[in-house]
Amino acid sequence: MRIAIGITGASGAIYARRLLERLHGGRHELHVTLTDYGKLVWQDELGENFRHWMETMDWSGEGGNSRMVVHSVNDLFAEPSWGMKKFDAYLVVPCSAKTMSSIACGIADNLVTRFGDVALKEKRPLVLLLREAPLHELHLERSLALARAGAIVLPASPGFYLKPKTLDDLVEFMVDKVLSYLPEPIPGPEK
Repeated sequence: MRIAIGITGASGAIYARRLLERLHGGRHELHVTLTDYGKLVWQDELGENFRHWMETMDWSGEGGNSRMVVHSVNDLFAEPSWGMKKFDAYLVVPCSAKTMSSIACGIADNLVTRFGDVALKEKRPLVLLLREAPLHELHLERSLALARAGAIVLPASPGFYLKPKTLDDLVEFMVDKVLSYLPEPIPGPEK
């Protein structure tokens, strides 16, 4: 699958890292974009630089691994910003309220908000793992507008009915939810 992934400055970089780890071995083509604050939050919450983390894994697309292309958030000529460059899904993990609101209002001023706009106009799967609480009235209105336009607004609210024992169990729950909206199934983690 060809998947565009945006990583914003919302808290929850652990969700993005686990999502990428889950997609790593699947022979996918991943087009990843981090906002400036997305990079800072990744460093702050995970204690590692995104580029350094990426270099510790093989993202060449060889040997059964997925290929990752990292785009600048300011590159509006990158493939995810073009409707004719078909992607199977567009994911924003984690998604800030600002990014969600921008996509809902059609403000496509960076690559993440642009590919959100493209997903909606091309009727492609768009999943926003919203990391904000509480939500005020405008957030709720923007969420409703996106849902009506076909997006999945998925609050990062892990379930406890599976009796999670660790933080990783909670993260895995949410990543499974995101992956469940892809057009092809993604295998679960090895236990």
